[in-house]
Amino acid sequence: MTNNIYWLLELAIKDGHVHDFKALMSEMSAATENDEPGTLNYEWWVSADDH
Repeated sequence: MTNNIYWLLELAIKDGHVHDFKALMSEMSAATENDEPGTLNYEWWVSADDH
């Protein structure tokens, strides 16, 4: 058993909203860094075609 929590999400970004998504993910990453000091890793990415 582990005390780690893992999330793996695959999402579809609506046309014209990739900028909004990237801004939200940057905000969420920063909040995790500030509010959850024990976080080992936080990754997100968007495919090369921005979908």
